[in-house]
Amino acid sequence: LGDEDNLKVIYFTPSFNGIKVGASYSPGDSATEQYGGNGGNAVAGLQNNAAVAAEYVGSFGDVNIRLMAGMEQYVLENCTTNVTGGTTTEATQQCENNPTSEQLGASIGFDKFTLAGGMLTTEQVTQTTTGAGREREDWDVGLSYASGNYSVGAIVGVAEVDQEDGSTDTLEQYEVNATYVLGPGIDIQASIRNGEFNDATGAPSTSDNDFTEVLIGTSLSF
Repeated sequence: LGDEDNLKVIYFTPSFNGIKVGASYSPGDSATEQYGGNGGNAVAGLQNNAAVAAEYVGSFGDVNIRLMAGMEQYVLENCTTNVTGGTTTEATQQCENNPTSEQLGASIGFDKFTLAGGMLTTEQVTQTTTGAGREREDWDVGLSYASGNYSVGAIVGVAEVDQEDGSTDTLEQYEVNATYVLGPGIDIQASIRNGEFNDATGAPSTSDNDFTEVLIGTSLSF
């Protein structure tokens, strides 16, 4: 919900029989609050961001499995404002006091193939009386094949965001990619991605958009 790069405390347990647990805590979701600019509770700002996740990695013969589950919870500093700019109360604006997000992920590998997927559900911070309980849901699934110096993969991802009028905006993305190892620490990559955004308003919307991206890159590690 916004604290990925913020100042925080992180702890990971040692791996025990393939199981590892991680946890983090961040006092706020804004750099201005953490680096000398704390101005008190901000409208729609988040604080006391706590997260915990667990991972399992194991092998059964030629099959490799990786599983994860995680949860984050935040405390809303102050409810948002109404359309006229005046501060509203939680009784009239129904803000989510402690918005949470939950995530699940898994991958299974056999021989040169790996199948993986994940999903994330996030409660939206601003919830009005006409759109209480709004959420965002993300999920993706992909398949890859690796042999020798090259690997190829395909992935599909979907994001759905509930709107105040009860409709749901949708973003769909499809990608095919490839990587080739030129030598130790030198890779080249290429991918093509197609996406479609659908603004689910009642009338045709100019926000609807289709796109295609072509990416070519190189990575060096030493």
